[in-house]
Amino acid sequence: MERSFFISILFIATISVIGCYRVYGFIINPQRILNLDFYSSEGLILNPPYDKGSLQNVEMGQVTLRTAAYPQYVPGQYIKFSGKILHNVIYYPKISELPEKSNRWLLLISMFRVGVINRLRKVLPEPAYSLVLGTILGYKSNWPESYRSAFISSGTTHVIVASGYNVSILIAIWSFFAIRFGYRFYIFGSLILILGFIFMTGIDPPIVRASIMGIINVYALIRGEYKVSLYILVFVALVMLAFNPSFILDIGFQLSFTATFIIILLAPYVNFLRPLASQVMLVVFINLAILPIVSYYFGQVSLFSIVANLLVLWVVPVITVGGILLALFPNVILQVIVIALSDYFFIIQDYFSQFEFAVIQYRLSLVGVVIYYVIFSLVLKFLLRYLNEKSD
Repeated sequence: MERSFFISILFIATISVIGCYRVYGFIINPQRILNLDFYSSEGLILNPPYDKGSLQNVEMGQVTLRTAAYPQYVPGQYIKFSGKILHNVIYYPKISELPEKSNRWLLLISMFRVGVINRLRKVLPEPAYSLVLGTILGYKSNWPESYRSAFISSGTTHVIVASGYNVSILIAIWSFFAIRFGYRFYIFGSLILILGFIFMTGIDPPIVRASIMGIINVYALIRGEYKVSLYILVFVALVMLAFNPSFILDIGFQLSFTATFIIILLAPYVNFLRPLASQVMLVVFINLAILPIVSYYFGQVSLFSIVANLLVLWVVPVITVGGILLALFPNVILQVIVIALSDYFFIIQDYFSQFEFAVIQYRLSLVGVVIYYVIFSLVLKFLLRYLNEKSD
């Protein structure tokens, strides 16, 4: 990787982050705190509602509606709501649906999504059910506190956060299995996988963003134009941030961009390694790249996270594909496979979550995150130079 190219990518990324942060903080600031005795608005539900405790959470832009579990609301419905708002949250608002303004296509997709959830609920026990919904739908499950703590302690939290990381890993591991059957099979399968993923999630914005980056990843791996693909990745990220600068603070966006960037950057240098070694190297460096993000958002870092991820990440794409097939074509064989792999996932997670000494309670500051990435970039640069010389 030429020095000028590496510096230009770093410069563009730095300027982009600073610019979007300033736009977000001083001009748009969509996350401003609202505290009003009465707030009324209306709009289209875009994100799938999720359960938290006994309440249904409906996100309407910067406002979250927390209402009873029934009736259930779905993306595509156009609603009018009002109530007392406190810290951008309205508890038990008055909600009325305006069917004439609803989006028919989003409603059809939502009905399909609800059908998938109901079918999986009948064939999968907990916690396999919640894990599968998280991987194939980006479903925000109401995980018990014990499970949440185990995810954080074992360093596998990112597996169930949105699905940006999952899409990148899914594409990388899919390439390992599919590329041997030819480029046409790989391209066709990758696009079907990504488009099906978007459809299954109900066109949830975080999944769409991650899937776009996944498509760029496919382009890079197939065409071999890694330098161009990195420029395209940065350009697409800039377009997304220009459309909605608040993405800069979205953990799903940060994970998907970081994981995709590392995969494309390392791909031309790990091609000469054995398949297993290349996958290990990718997983290790992706985890090192997202470490400051995990520390910043969750306030702790697991020393065994890389080992735990190496042991469980290979089952994530299998669980994802198996979950999709099980939802579409329920059968005992798929049911047994998905449940067995889910049990394996939680056994590994529980085992590594027991080592409390390996969990460092530390939240990196923004300055610390910047310093980490500067050092990480320098190490990565020297590694790429070494791999380049070795490949020659």
